Amino acid sequence: MRAAAAVAHQVLRSWRGSRSQAAYARRLGLKANAIASWEAGRRFPTISRALHAAEISGRDLAECFRAFEPSQLPAGYGSVELAAWLDRLRGAAALPELAARSGLSRHAVGRMLRGQTEPWLPDFLRLVEAITARVSDFVAALADIETVPALTEEYRLKQSARELAFAEPWSIAVLRVLETTTYCESSHRAGYVAEVLGIDLAIEERCIAQLEAARIIRWDDTRYVPERELTVNARATPQSVTDLKRHWAERSVALMGRETPPNRFSYNVFSCSAADFEKIREKHWQFYHDVRGIVAASSPAESVGLLTIHLVEWPPLQR
Repeated sequence: MRAAAAVAHQVLRSWRGSRSQAAYARRLGLKANAIASWEAGRRFPTISRALHAAEISGRDLAECFRAFEPSQLPAGYGSVELAAWLDRLRGAAALPELAARSGLSRHAVGRMLRGQTEPWLPDFLRLVEAITARVSDFVAALADIETVPALTEEYRLKQSARELAFAEPWSIAVLRVLETTTYCESSHRAGYVAEVLGIDLAIEERCIAQLEAARIIRWDDTRYVPERELTVNARATPQSVTDLKRHWAERSVALMGRETPPNRFSYNVFSCSAADFEKIREKHWQFYHDVRGIVAASSPAESVGLLTIHLVEWPPLQR
């Protein structure tokens, strides 16, 4: 993320709002020239000091982090708590992978994730992007994204792409097929994607047209080339998210019993203590996040898969 410094000073400027640098510095207990240095990109605060500045500007940090990743919240906003949050977010991603993605040294990444050193704001943003590929979402949760021009266009494109996942759920599966080495090593053939996924040709054609319109793929004279990621809008309505989850759960059930290739379906109906149920809930989340980390780091793209995980609790009724 080469623009991390530009993003950082734009975010810091956004938080100050209409206050003068001197007035804002007094609120933060700093000298005015410190704010000037932040906003000029000459120096930067640590992440905990930056988040304190966000709070002073009126941001509710708990709500900001919930908007970014509701399934995982930091225990606090000090260097140790934020390091633990990042470490949990990274799942199975290895330090060399994160170092390569972030442009930071493996040693620096390891110290940040262990809470042994507190990152400056730009380095924290680099690490968030390396772990989640969603730094524009993180910034949008903490500031008005329109005041951060270094990320505004990226955020708009992502939002547009995310809406497509709801409007046409098969679009993400079509994109995954277009990413595979088998597809990329030959010219495009109409109907190939439909055959792989077991869908109608009309669905393939509609999804490809919408992916191209959203600038997620482009035509290069012989085949379609993926350009950007397609993810789900975390701020969508609960009903939209439920409908999308139902779509993929139903597709998973439809494949039950298919033996070529062999697919795995498991279940376990159980009773346990409330404390152990919470442990299972945590394992459920961690497994899902670990898989996301494996997928993010995996290359080349040779297989397309669907993972659905269901954990249901029947709470006891009062008798």
